[in-house]
Amino acid sequence: MRLNAILFIGMPLAGLSAQVHGESSPQALEGFVRMRAAADSFSGAVLVAKDGVPMLRAAFGLAEREGQQPVTPETKFNLGSIDKLITRIAIWQLVAAGKLQLDAPIGRYLPDYPNRDVREKVTARHLYQMSSGVGDFFNEEFRRRHDRIRSVDDYLSLFVKEPLRFEPGTGRLYSNGGYIILGKLIERLSGESYYDYVLANVTGPAGMTHTRHYFLDERVPDRAVGYTRMRGPLSPNIESLAGRGSPAGGGYSTVDDFLKLDAALRAGSLLPATFADSILPPGFRSGGTEPLNYGGGGPGTNTQYAAFPDGTTIIVFTNFDPPAATTVAQEIARRLGKTLPGGTRVLRRPGG
Repeated sequence: MRLNAILFIGMPLAGLSAQVHGESSPQALEGFVRMRAAADSFSGAVLVAKDGVPMLRAAFGLAEREGQQPVTPETKFNLGSIDKLITRIAIWQLVAAGKLQLDAPIGRYLPDYPNRDVREKVTARHLYQMSSGVGDFFNEEFRRRHDRIRSVDDYLSLFVKEPLRFEPGTGRLYSNGGYIILGKLIERLSGESYYDYVLANVTGPAGMTHTRHYFLDERVPDRAVGYTRMRGPLSPNIESLAGRGSPAGGGYSTVDDFLKLDAALRAGSLLPATFADSILPPGFRSGGTEPLNYGGGGPGTNTQYAAFPDGTTIIVFTNFDPPAATTVAQEIARRLGKTLPGGTRVLRRPGG
């Protein structure tokens, strides 16, 4: 295996929970990730920052093995379920604008939604909190036509007729389907596609110029190919990818772009002040300790983003199976004197 590493080491930063020496120094953190990459258990990009200033910005391994293209900090990785954070921001923007009431039945906004129980019983809050009873879209129909799925309506067609798993509000179930419905609400209330809305109102204002829901067959410079061992020897993950990502996951971004999103969330610049804290854990700006923590994973992709109230940010993206990025992010957090819970959602395609 060809090992590639690009390293940026900043000045020692005051205020880290652990002193910037020993196993928590940028050099030691880089060395740990380098060892993981040398063992072929990690390929990707890592960014650790304090108060928005990178102390470690490094890249390892290959973005595309067939052509021996190295990963760089500018490599675009499949985000997996971290996209849900972007959908959540969009939903709160619509709440702030007075266009959406979280506790109203979605039928108020989608009167033509074909599933009556969902239309009449499910609210945006249920969908947001994954307490709606709506299930998933990774089914046999997805497997059959995954590469032709390119819009929110295409995703809806995979599950819209399925019954609720339970009465809304009475249980919890990880629900990718629920976030597709949230994407449909965004489209209906904004009058534009989910993808256009996000570009104009979330990623664009945050300065995330390398973050998009690219088409599967689109030529995209510096896009990482995902490699999976979930179904046998290491191979590209093309069979598990949709024709385009969705409000539930599958967009692409870089570690640099996600640091820009981190800055926007900390500054509250994407939402009015009254609503900005709705995205963050309780007490994030007032002495809390719980991090904002999002992970995503599936065949050939694993991403971890963690923002701590003290200004520390850890971003790890990989084009390997979970828990490649999660393991690296958790060890970096440990070395910095922090605890990073798991929570990567691993999605295997039907039959996986």
